[in-house]
Amino acid sequence: MFLNPISKFSIIFILISALNFASEARTHRASVDANKMGKVALVYKGPGSCEEDCSEAAADMAKLAGLRPVYIGPNESRAEVFKEAAVWIQPGGGASTASKSMNPRLKKMIKEFVFNGGGYVGFCAGGFFATEVIADTGNFGLSMLPGKNLLYENVKNEIELLTLNWQGRPRKIYWEGGPYFIPPSANEIYVSQYQILALYPNGLPATVSAKYGQGKVVVTGAHPESPRWWKSDGVKLNDDDGDDFDLAVEMIYQAL
Repeated sequence: MFLNPISKFSIIFILISALNFASEARTHRASVDANKMGKVALVYKGPGSCEEDCSEAAADMAKLAGLRPVYIGPNESRAEVFKEAAVWIQPGGGASTASKSMNPRLKKMIKEFVFNGGGYVGFCAGGFFATEVIADTGNFGLSMLPGKNLLYENVKNEIELLTLNWQGRPRKIYWEGGPYFIPPSANEIYVSQYQILALYPNGLPATVSAKYGQGKVVVTGAHPESPRWWKSDGVKLNDDDGDDFDLAVEMIYQAL
């Protein structure tokens, strides 16, 4: 697989984004619309959400962000469930499975919700699901995030702690088969306010955000929401810099 499809412009953009993110991130919590705090975070739970409590881990991050999580299944079709929602959270798992399992009306409602001012947060599979096409599978995502994504393959194992450049500093974060993101063209970046928020060890984008209509999409190929037991169940991972819940919560604040 071609692992470095980043233009000269995008490389410069990555460097600028990485330098600016630390100062920008500090303002997000203060600038969150107070009317959205205490509202609902809709968390997908169904086929395509991993059996290792991916939906539950995402819901825990919503609670830490001051939101009330509500689980939504793939057959949901009631528009009123979005009435009190501030953000949709798509957890880790299998993006293609989630896409094939969700009914078309639910996908349409998610897109309309974000376009009209809601937030979308995607962890790992949720990042794959945000673009038009899910990596190189040929399966369609939600088409809310411009550009493309592909599986990050610069790893030795299927499960690792990768040191990402996040908020201008190194952070060891749980990774399990997540994507990297290929920025769109310069014009699309301008229109969508595309930002690269974190980088993999080889410099590819690991966490990005973009405007979608009046709303915002924030996704990562890693798992900052990872509970501790993921790092000790079967494979032993030494996360000596601790939990990364603050990064997951920051993603939610940014989406708000």
